[in-house]
Amino acid sequence: MGDRELLGRAVRAIWVDWAAEQPDPTPSWLLGWDELDDGQREVDMRIGAGVEAVVRDEIAARLTALTGFLADGLWDFMDRHALSPGAGMVPVILAVASEIRQTDG
Repeated sequence: MGDRELLGRAVRAIWVDWAAEQPDPTPSWLLGWDELDDGQREVDMRIGAGVEAVVRDEIAARLTALTGFLADGLWDFMDRHALSPGAGMVPVILAVASEIRQTDG
């Protein structure tokens, strides 16, 4: 995402929603993004950027793990069917189709 203001606005909107649910919210808790001073906006932008970084790192870690799993699975599949990496995609597709037919049958 990378747009700090967009992230800050999202943080603020969530904060205001939470504050509105409180029995006696401090009036400043209910101020929208456009009513905040630069310092308050900076805090919300930092929170948003921090959450984005954590989520981005988690997604990257999961994709890395998934990629490794898929690659290992592909190599195992190719070994089972005596396929070489240089054989091209046609033999792989035929082998996949054969396995699908066997599982559907």
